[in-house]
Amino acid sequence: MKRVCILVALCWLLSLPVTAASDTPATQTRAYPDRIEFALLEDVYAARLVITATWPGGGSWEISPSRGHTGYSVSFDTAEIAPFTELRYYWEGTRVDMTMFATPESTVEVLAWGARDWQRVENAMAMVLWYGQPAAFGQAVLAATTAHSAALQRELGRGLPGQVRVVIYSQQFDYCGEICGNSGGQAHDTGVIVAWPCAGSSAYLFDYVLPHELAHLWLQPYRARLPVWFTEGFAEMATGQGQQLPQQSWEWRALQYRAYASPEEMRDWYAQAGSLVDWLHANTTGGLPAILAAIDAGADFESALRATFGMNSAQALQAWRGVEVAQTPAAAWWPLALDSAQKSRLLWVVIGLLVVAIVLVRQSNFAEDE
Repeated sequence: MKRVCILVALCWLLSLPVTAASDTPATQTRAYPDRIEFALLEDVYAARLVITATWPGGGSWEISPSRGHTGYSVSFDTAEIAPFTELRYYWEGTRVDMTMFATPESTVEVLAWGARDWQRVENAMAMVLWYGQPAAFGQAVLAATTAHSAALQRELGRGLPGQVRVVIYSQQFDYCGEICGNSGGQAHDTGVIVAWPCAGSSAYLFDYVLPHELAHLWLQPYRARLPVWFTEGFAEMATGQGQQLPQQSWEWRALQYRAYASPEEMRDWYAQAGSLVDWLHANTTGGLPAILAAIDAGADFESALRATFGMNSAQALQAWRGVEVAQTPAAAWWPLALDSAQKSRLLWVVIGLLVVAIVLVRQSNFAEDE
């Protein structure tokens, strides 16, 4: 009986109508400076529009509009989204005959808004968009981007992917409103964005921020499979900072989780990450491309490092410390750096504070009962 039921279920599943790719409903998208108009040009039973912003900061929206006379339409307000943000979107839903559908994912770009005098200059390798600076500024950014891509090609055998886009925001608010700090930039799938001015001179933009973010862009295909110290160290190496040694070195666990609590500690963390990655590149047969090739072949990061360098990351850190910073004290998260007696005293202090907190809560509860 059980087998008969299974066969009946399979026959029912096979009898369900299948939506072919050629039956995908037609769509229409139009971008304006303050909004994007999305339309699904078919009268279906129900539809939903799914939108994802790739940068800056991400964001996603799921919109279920009401049915109109000729289909479904959505007017998506872009006033709070930075110019040149790439939006990915698709429609999904149910037809009148109760078959499911989903349109292929497409992209649309948020147009420039406001009174900014956006300018553009490009070549086969890069496109630069900026405002509030003379034409010579954009040409200089384009030249720097081209040079950094060529340097990656020489050192690692591969340049940046296709024509990359570099967007320079001269006003922090234009980039991400009031939600982020004063520094740097961000890499996404097809380019980089830089909030400028940063905490530094124009040389800081050309010598540090641009190569750092372009290196992140180069490494983007691997980023989800790499530890943070490696991705940041790779970007530091690309700026030429890989030879800079930290004032104090971090132990392995602290290196994994950005365990810094001050600007000085952050500089040391980045310096150590850059120096360690630079050292791995110089001492691995085939350099960093060999490690990444092993990851391409299906290995995780630690396995790839063992296969190419002969050590895992903790062992490599110890070897780097012995060669590069033999006299540099190791930094750790401060509770881990305590000796056994100090840890014991700290534990009793924590237990005492918990007991006091419990007593105060109980007294408060008794007082409310009375």
